Amino acid sequence: MVVEWFYKGEVLKASHRTRTVHAFGMVVLEILGTKIEDSGTYTCRATNKWGRSEISVELECVEKLKGQKPQFTSHIQSLEGLKDGDSVHFECTLIPVGDPNLKVEWFHNGQPIRHSSRMKSVSDFGFVVMDISYIQSHDSGEYVCRASNRYGEDFTRATIKCVGKGGVYLDSLQPDSLARIRELEVGQGGQPQAPTTPVLEPPKFITQISNVTQLVEGQSAHFEARLTPVNDPNLTVEWFYNGKKLPHGHRYRTFHDFGIVILDILYCYEENSGEYECRAVNKVGQDSTKATLKCVSKANLILESQLPRGMEGGLEKIQNLEDSLIRTRDERSTESRVQAPVFTVPLSNIDSLREGENAHFEARLTPTDDPKLKVEWFWNGRPLKTGSRFRTFCDFGFVILEISPVYPEDSGEYSCRAFNEYGQAVTTASMKVQGKRSIILESQLPKGMERTIEKIAELEGLGAIPGQTSPEEDSGKPPEFITTPVDLTLTENSLAHFECQLTPVNDSSMRVEWYHNGKPLSAGSRIKTINDFGFVILEVAGVYQRDSGLYTCKATNRHGEATVSCKLQVRGRQGIIMEPQLPSNFRTGTESIQKLEEALYKRDEILSEEEKPDPPRFIVELKDIVDVPEGGAIHFECRVEPVGDSTMRIDWFHNGRPFATGSRVHMLNDFGFIVLDMDYTYARDSGEYVCRATNKWGSATTKATLTCTAKRDIVLDSQLPQGMSGEKLKELERGPVSHALPEEAPLSPPKFITQIESVGIGEGEPVHFECRVEPKTDPKLRVEWYRNGKPLPTGHRFRTLYDMGFVSLDILYTYPEDSGEYVCRAVNDLGEDTTRATISCKQLPTIILQNQVPKGMKKSEALMQMEATIKKYTSEIFLTEDDLYDIEKKQPPRFVTQIQDQTSLVEMQSTKFECQLAPVGDPNMKVEWFFNGKPLPHKNRFTPIYDFGYVAMNFGWVYPEDSGEYLCRATNLYGMDETRAIIKTAGKPGIIYESQLPKGMKSIERIREMEAAWQIVPEEATEELKPKQAPAFVTKPEPFAVTEGEMARFCCRVTGHPKPRVMWIVNGHTVVNGTRYKLTYDGMWHLDIPKTRQYDHGKVEVIARNSAGEAVAVTDLTVKPRQDDYRNVLKNSPRPWYDYELTQYQKERQETELERIFEERNASSQQVEIGEHLGKQKIIKEPETEWQQTLKKKKGEEYYSKLKELEDEQVVKETRLREASHQFAIPGEKVIHKSLAKGMAQSYEEKLDKQEEVLASPQPIIRTAGKAVDSQSVTDTSETSIDSQKVTGVPPEPSESAIHGREVHVAKQKQTQKEVKGDLEITRKITATETTEVEHKARTQERVVQGQVKPTKPPFFTKKIQPCRAFEQSQARFEVEFDGDPLPTIKWFREDFPIQSSPDLQIHTFSTKSILIVRQVFMEDSGVFSVVAENRGGSAKCSANLVVEERRRHGRGGVIPPSFLTTVQDTTVAVGQLARFDARVTGTKPLDVYWLKNGKKITSDIRYKTLEEDNTYTLLIIEAFPEDSGKYECVAINSAGEARCDAQCLVQQPSSTPSKAQPSKPITPGTEQAPSVVEPLKGQVIREGQAVAFRCKISGRPVPDIKWLKGDKVIKPSKYFQMQKDGDVYTLRISEAFPEDEGVYKCIAANPAGDVTLSADLRVLAPDTQEVTPSLSPMNDVIVSEGSPAQFRTQVSGKPQPTIQWLRDGLVIPQSADFQMIHEGTNVVLLIATTYEEDSGTFTCRATNSAGQVETSAQLIVKSKN
Repeated sequence: MVVEWFYKGEVLKASHRTRTVHAFGMVVLEILGTKIEDSGTYTCRATNKWGRSEISVELECVEKLKGQKPQFTSHIQSLEGLKDGDSVHFECTLIPVGDPNLKVEWFHNGQPIRHSSRMKSVSDFGFVVMDISYIQSHDSGEYVCRASNRYGEDFTRATIKCVGKGGVYLDSLQPDSLARIRELEVGQGGQPQAPTTPVLEPPKFITQISNVTQLVEGQSAHFEARLTPVNDPNLTVEWFYNGKKLPHGHRYRTFHDFGIVILDILYCYEENSGEYECRAVNKVGQDSTKATLKCVSKANLILESQLPRGMEGGLEKIQNLEDSLIRTRDERSTESRVQAPVFTVPLSNIDSLREGENAHFEARLTPTDDPKLKVEWFWNGRPLKTGSRFRTFCDFGFVILEISPVYPEDSGEYSCRAFNEYGQAVTTASMKVQGKRSIILESQLPKGMERTIEKIAELEGLGAIPGQTSPEEDSGKPPEFITTPVDLTLTENSLAHFECQLTPVNDSSMRVEWYHNGKPLSAGSRIKTINDFGFVILEVAGVYQRDSGLYTCKATNRHGEATVSCKLQVRGRQGIIMEPQLPSNFRTGTESIQKLEEALYKRDEILSEEEKPDPPRFIVELKDIVDVPEGGAIHFECRVEPVGDSTMRIDWFHNGRPFATGSRVHMLNDFGFIVLDMDYTYARDSGEYVCRATNKWGSATTKATLTCTAKRDIVLDSQLPQGMSGEKLKELERGPVSHALPEEAPLSPPKFITQIESVGIGEGEPVHFECRVEPKTDPKLRVEWYRNGKPLPTGHRFRTLYDMGFVSLDILYTYPEDSGEYVCRAVNDLGEDTTRATISCKQLPTIILQNQVPKGMKKSEALMQMEATIKKYTSEIFLTEDDLYDIEKKQPPRFVTQIQDQTSLVEMQSTKFECQLAPVGDPNMKVEWFFNGKPLPHKNRFTPIYDFGYVAMNFGWVYPEDSGEYLCRATNLYGMDETRAIIKTAGKPGIIYESQLPKGMKSIERIREMEAAWQIVPEEATEELKPKQAPAFVTKPEPFAVTEGEMARFCCRVTGHPKPRVMWIVNGHTVVNGTRYKLTYDGMWHLDIPKTRQYDHGKVEVIARNSAGEAVAVTDLTVKPRQDDYRNVLKNSPRPWYDYELTQYQKERQETELERIFEERNASSQQVEIGEHLGKQKIIKEPETEWQQTLKKKKGEEYYSKLKELEDEQVVKETRLREASHQFAIPGEKVIHKSLAKGMAQSYEEKLDKQEEVLASPQPIIRTAGKAVDSQSVTDTSETSIDSQKVTGVPPEPSESAIHGREVHVAKQKQTQKEVKGDLEITRKITATETTEVEHKARTQERVVQGQVKPTKPPFFTKKIQPCRAFEQSQARFEVEFDGDPLPTIKWFREDFPIQSSPDLQIHTFSTKSILIVRQVFMEDSGVFSVVAENRGGSAKCSANLVVEERRRHGRGGVIPPSFLTTVQDTTVAVGQLARFDARVTGTKPLDVYWLKNGKKITSDIRYKTLEEDNTYTLLIIEAFPEDSGKYECVAINSAGEARCDAQCLVQQPSSTPSKAQPSKPITPGTEQAPSVVEPLKGQVIREGQAVAFRCKISGRPVPDIKWLKGDKVIKPSKYFQMQKDGDVYTLRISEAFPEDEGVYKCIAANPAGDVTLSADLRVLAPDTQEVTPSLSPMNDVIVSEGSPAQFRTQVSGKPQPTIQWLRDGLVIPQSADFQMIHEGTNVVLLIATTYEEDSGTFTCRATNSAGQVETSAQLIVKSKN
């Protein structure tokens, strides 16, 4: 048998893409990677000796871009066991993704599924989804999804089985509704039977889609049309945009159902404008409808009114027309229903309001849709006044009146009257408002002055007002403005306040509106309007320049309207005001200001008693300075007393005139030293200098003379050319005034007066063409240059000039290709003229263009030559062997490296551009430089280099005018390449670059030579002459005492040469200039600490160093704690929650007997009697003191025993309470326990313990061996040492035992960040090491005392301190939980410095919890913070570090690159257990976070799960195997960059030989014992979500192997199932039980002697779902003075636990350093660190859970200090 394959009749050619197989009767042809050319007929021919047979097949291969048959890559899944009301979600994936012709259809039991609100399908980006929101029993059946396009179709199927719920009421509750709905659905005259009959009519659009023309960018577009037939299943609807199919996307929403066709474009852009077409097609025909969309970008918005002239007030008219249109429509619709108003819910009385609270009246009213219904409010029978406190609302049948805040005078009867054409209704309620008790309403005037107030009112003209305001009925007057607001001119960011008065005052129909530049003033947080008691106020906070303009206030009532206007001008801050701002009556501003300052600061009372007149006196006079050469520096110095006089003023005078400072002149006055320095002098500076010192007692002067010799080589002769005199120069400068008029000569066509001349030159020589053209003054004359008939190319070699009729062309250096004819053409409106010349450039014979490398020379040698050349200029070589010139390759130019931007240059700095260019050695390569698009001019500052592939441009020095874009262009025969970069140069101010010399003066070079001589030479000479000098402190820093939080300042003055470097050290830490520490130098060295911390207290050192030596000065900084925390002594401070149960009995005990009783008991218990244990050898009894005996006489012994029992019982209760739950106290309050009595009891017990130790030490005490206290378990690194002493014999000494336990946890967080800024990519490798340290120390003395000895438990930490990372100027928080008996005292430290609680460092210690809050952290606060817990049983220490990160600035466009707040950590797990990696990421969203294992991306499946919650990203390995070990990496990416961090996972194999654990005891065969049950398993019944444990006790020899099973399946250890063994006790723990965990659990124990099986049942009950609505206890109002702290507290309950929000005047308060919210257990606290007057208002606590929401409110009143 021979098998052959043919393609298109020819034998198939052999190829690696075709494979043929012939085996076992099967013949196969495989074509790998089909191509379009593979299309055609394939024939298989089989031949043997009896004959042959053929079979053919067609292959059609199409381009992937053109089309691809649909294919479901994942399929929908069948669902069973569903119940009525469940939701169904089908999901599958489909390719191709971007095919516009792809059509997806859904079928149920063979019928197309119609869209409805229950069934929603989505097909987008290859995802196909069908959601059925609630299914019914008739939805059961087969569901098919069909995808089709012109190349084929594909299907995916699934079935649903749904069981209906029992007991469903099937009868219609509204029998008439169905018929009505059918009528609506069918439409006018439609027949319901239509869908059943086949439709044989073509589609037709009943209504067309409408044009959308006035759409603004960002708004949505809506197209809608109606279409028939409605029920044709073959009808398809398609949308087209500008003739093309509308693309798929989430912005385009299409809808077709019930004959309605809709297209919604969610938010439009300008590019969405165009023609939209909807086409409907069925088997019979088709129809279409078109419309256009015009979307305007926001930049093109027309904000001005488009009304014609004369219709300026047209807006109100249009509004009236629209209102009347709406009203008439409403009237027509409601004609059929006529009803008089009725209040369905009346107003309710309000009885118990306090002044300052809010009042809320609410009623309900019908009819709700009557447009003519009017509602009026009355107070005590009179119309309610208008004002900003009164707000009314009437809509949807609700009538509301809100008064905020209320005053006692608002009490009375409130009525609401509703009326329309058919009647009226009235509802009435009363309100009572109690005034605040602190307001004294009675007159405080002395007797005999009772009528004084009325008399004053009469004098002030207020006597007539009460009589005028009494008639509050409608006055019938139109509005009138009594006063007008004042025009304002303000600076940016200040407050604008406009105020005017308006009558009538009590008109309830009055409406006030404000307009800005004719447009209604938009509401905003900056704008506040008030209208109350006839005053109309507008306040605009923080004004901008755009707020400038005309503000108009319009008042309208039923009788008319009135307007008043004012202007606001806002000046921008960028303009510098150069004029003096002094008032006109200030004759000399400085003297007047000085007098004002003196009057402000002088203390008259001190002056008369303490101060003595002390006029100034110079103790060191000024010295004359003679013969200073021009350009030299001078230094005047003197000293004046008194030194510390704040009124001292120093003035300098030169030749009798005040001498001002400038860039040359520096003045210094500090600590009595007065200095005048001039950097360089001129001859005009010669003369007499006077220094005058003035204070309030007198003045003193000192004089000195300066003579400055002018340089002899200054040219004093006239530099004017010959024949030019000064008079002629002035005439020329004056200009030809008389001949100005006849200048306008008639224009003529261009004419060249002189011609350009031909030249012949050698290669590399310059060429100069020159000619003259007329007319000179024609502004439209244009000069153009041509070479060989083409425009002359641009380049830095070609320089053209045309000025005042003079035309020139310079070619700096020529090449042979520059040869040819050059034409200069002059053109204007009247004609043109040309002049021609030729250039012949001879090629230099010395330049050899052929490759000189011998034929046998290798490329590597040429490469070595290239590398050697480039290494002369730079260290890095980017050119390779392939970049060498090869004539056969025809290589175009290519810049291998680019020139880089230089953006931080300063004037006179040098810089360079450099890059590398290929091919290297091209003889035709030409390199040119351009600046801002023009050829770079040749200057001696610019040095271009092009050497063997290295291209550079060196700038000797740069000026600000060199800033701009530089371009380097390389050209050869085969192409061109460019590289560009930017230079930015900051200039030095005040330098004039233009020549100030008259025209024709040629002596600039001579002047430069002279300047260079005196600038350079004297400097070198003076530098060499000055001897070296070690630093010395002229002024040392003085000690400084400051209150915490205030500013500290140290300064010193240091001399020495060269200039010393100064370093400051605070408490051993070097100071770095930053936010917390400011280092400045202004002739003196300053260290400023703007806001002192507690740990700044200590030693301050300053070290000055230079090459000659060093000097050190030391001083002290004393930081005193603040004493202004008045939180606990506020007059109206609310009572703490823990004191509510204090009874009158406890108060009496506290005030009278309790102290004496505890002192007496204290004294009696101190008499230590020992000796009973020594066989009663010796009894020591301390004699009672006199006061003890007197006390014992007063009370019987029975009283003391009862008191002791009471106290012991209280201690036991307290201990149990503390063990049961952590107690909570309010931060800032000194709280010990639940009552004051308990607190006193504990304080006396502590005193008792201390005195016990004092008294017991000298006695002979029996000593016991030291007992070691268990230290806390140590995880990473631990040191534990136990010291004890054992001594026998008598007399015994006190025994000692000590323990020291220490554990250190080190967590390293490594991450790699990449940030993209334009073309720049920044890579950071960040390693953060966080160390947590816990230390336990205890040293105890054991002694035997008679009576009850209280046990002690050394402190230990139940929750350790955690490392904290915070951004600069944000809050940092450390939290620790602890226990011990007695309860330990807590101390906080930074490094080794103890921290006291203060406003900046707040320490809140509760019963077993302590929190340290650093309100605002700086970079310098980074360090180790530790907490020490101490009691008499020992001490424990716990440490962690604070890392303060600098806030990174936003990247371009405000996008922040990703960064890991916490990185993934290494983990080790056993086989079968859960492995988990967590990382916390920050950065601008959207963020793409994915995981890699050993560099390969992990996709989520049944074993790997990825989670994301609250910026924490988690990778879970559900069941780990050894092959899961490796490196796991988390990668976060956004548009600004990326960040990476990695960790190792180690999966350990379980030890296969468990018997190795006990090798020491081999089991003999005779002693084996089968497992026996000591304690069986017990069945468990628990609620869902709770933990459960199965325990049993089994004995056996050898120790049996244990297996746990659920049913017949072995349970593997995991996060949820944990197996434990403790001796013979075996435990299975389930951390969280669910209904699927129900069943029989077995424990099988087996050893070689036998086995035993135990079993027990687990039942899981439904969770207790009973929900409880939150409740809040009422809060008390708080009144504080400004600057003091304030706190609100309440108690919350509810199930599930409610979430808490705090609001101020209805707005949510964010968590910040000023507002701290605490929610511990049932206690909720809001702490306001510092209050200001504007904080006053209503504070509300809102509690929310799934059962509901509740609020409680209280007032905060902040009294001004003024």
